[in-house]
Amino acid sequence: MDAILSGFLNCLEPLHLVTMLLSVVLGVIVGALPGFGAATGLILVLPLTYSMDSSIALVALVGVYAGAEYGGSISAILLNTPGTASAVVTAFDGFPMAHEGRPREALLYSNVASTIGGIVGGLVMLIFLPVLINFAFLFGAGEIFFMALLGLTLIGTVSNGDLPKGISSIAIGILLSTVGADATSGVPRFYFNSNSLFSGIPNIPVMLGLFSLPFLMQGIISRRPDAQQVHFPAAGMRDNARLFCRTLREVLGRMKIIVLRSSLMGILIGIIPGVGATVSTFLAYSTAKDSSPTPERFGKGAPEGIVAPESANNALVGGSLIPVLSLGIPGSPAAAVFMGAIFMHGMMPGPSFMEHEPVLVYTVVCAVIVASLLQFVLGMCGIGFLANILRVPLHFLVPAVIAVCAIGAYSMRGIGFDIELFVLFGILGFFFVRMNYSISAVMLGMILGKITEVSLVEAINISASRGGLWAYFTGRPLSIVLFAVFVVYLAYVIVSGYRRGRKSRDMAKDEASLRIPTLFQGMRRCDFGMGCLLLACGAALTPEALSYPDNSRIFPLLALGLLFAGSAAVCLRALFMPGAYAGAVDGPFASIMGPRAAVMFAFVVVYTAVMLLVGFYFSTLLFVLVMSLYIRRLRGSRLEGRMLFVRHAAFSFVYTLALWFVFSEIFLLQMPGRLTL
Repeated sequence: MDAILSGFLNCLEPLHLVTMLLSVVLGVIVGALPGFGAATGLILVLPLTYSMDSSIALVALVGVYAGAEYGGSISAILLNTPGTASAVVTAFDGFPMAHEGRPREALLYSNVASTIGGIVGGLVMLIFLPVLINFAFLFGAGEIFFMALLGLTLIGTVSNGDLPKGISSIAIGILLSTVGADATSGVPRFYFNSNSLFSGIPNIPVMLGLFSLPFLMQGIISRRPDAQQVHFPAAGMRDNARLFCRTLREVLGRMKIIVLRSSLMGILIGIIPGVGATVSTFLAYSTAKDSSPTPERFGKGAPEGIVAPESANNALVGGSLIPVLSLGIPGSPAAAVFMGAIFMHGMMPGPSFMEHEPVLVYTVVCAVIVASLLQFVLGMCGIGFLANILRVPLHFLVPAVIAVCAIGAYSMRGIGFDIELFVLFGILGFFFVRMNYSISAVMLGMILGKITEVSLVEAINISASRGGLWAYFTGRPLSIVLFAVFVVYLAYVIVSGYRRGRKSRDMAKDEASLRIPTLFQGMRRCDFGMGCLLLACGAALTPEALSYPDNSRIFPLLALGLLFAGSAAVCLRALFMPGAYAGAVDGPFASIMGPRAAVMFAFVVVYTAVMLLVGFYFSTLLFVLVMSLYIRRLRGSRLEGRMLFVRHAAFSFVYTLALWFVFSEIFLLQMPGRLTL
């Protein structure tokens, strides 16, 4: 008790409070930058803490960690461009709510839920730290495998109501996770003799491409002129105060069970090394949707769809630090950087750290709670300013966000090839979205694929000396429980998918007046063509997968099997279930202007290519200037007059200069003079 009290008083010292406030501000900014995230923020701050007292240094890192996890939701809500991988789920309902003209409300739900999640995580950590240490020991390769499998069954939540396409989407994500050297044996797979692909495809460029480019382009290429316009009234301090009180009342009243359940999920999953925040946010979102009396509202701006993942996300901060402090085991990249800071200050994380530095341990624990409160205050003060980002004219906003996404894609590995991946997956994401394939399922498969494969291969290797894989799984009680949960939830996904399909068929019968397209019309034609294309891609990759050694080919073959199953189901539906396409005569591309879409994506491709010749910043200056002028002309503004050109040129120059100052001078990020092929 004395250690807890001393740790709490340490956090309330003026120097600790000021340090935490500044670090939370930095964390929120870094987290909101697409592709950066908590680990990047901690790496940036780590050298600055070398000369600090160990207590102040660890408090600063906690502030950056907590702030970054919250900050990722800001860009997810306002721009549908998640700042962190765990904020992908927040975009499902945060962006639709903001697009309805309620960005302040969406940001408030995120801020309140993140704060409560962080506080609950800190309190559980404070009270049950010794018990939770033993919980981490229960998870071996088998338990982590079933946890990851359970995450993959969330396909029913993220499949856009189309289970066959959801299966195909998650299979594509799993296949992407197998590209590069096998994590357990080092065997190179699907890398096509490219050095840049040998180490695999990183998540960040794929995430930024899939989520940002298709939606940034929507307002420009749509046939509806107001497709991406966001209209919301100006609000004063009194209006914001009323909105805050209503939001707080809803979260603590109607949604209190969701917040508590999601927070507990976050901290428990955070304790398990190697599982990560994405699993906790998907599980929290799926559970909130399945338990809701109105699940059809999810994905369309449901407040619960923001509160659940944000509560889990910030509660995970405390959970992920438990194995670091008590066992010396980092469960995530951010936790690994935090553990490095402990080493840097001459201490050894683990049981001896808990025994010899109890005050410092509880200072870190209390800092999680205090940082969450500071993040709440900062979020409240900045909500009005952040919401006004949506008032920025589209002709300035689109090229500006694309440039920042390019920096985010490059920042993780420091190779220009990742910018190319960002553009490639942006184009693929456009087609996925139009064809109703789930980009969320692609990301889910990509993130969980690697975790699932590594844990499965580890379980196979361990089981070789324990009577086989089945004996290994059944010999561990927690594995049996998780396996049972997995089977029950998988059955629920299959049954609910069947019921949704039967309901849609019944609705199609009722709508007898709706025209049913032929096999060569509308969405039916596109589904059949896309299904055949994916089947052909799977057939082309199968001989390559069969050539790998036993353990290295298990997962690629499983992913290809899923791809065959999902794509074959799509093709069979297009051939033999025409009623499923009643009314879909126009097809997925009828609502957009094809030539304009081609020009917009050509701008992005040329922007990437010009970097080969003139470097990042000069190409960005030209890109922002030319694209902003082009979009302005498309949206009906006249380009006559020198002042208009001067205004766009001034914005492009100032914006590029700001990018250079922030990322090259402050963050010391050296952008490429040319791209690596």
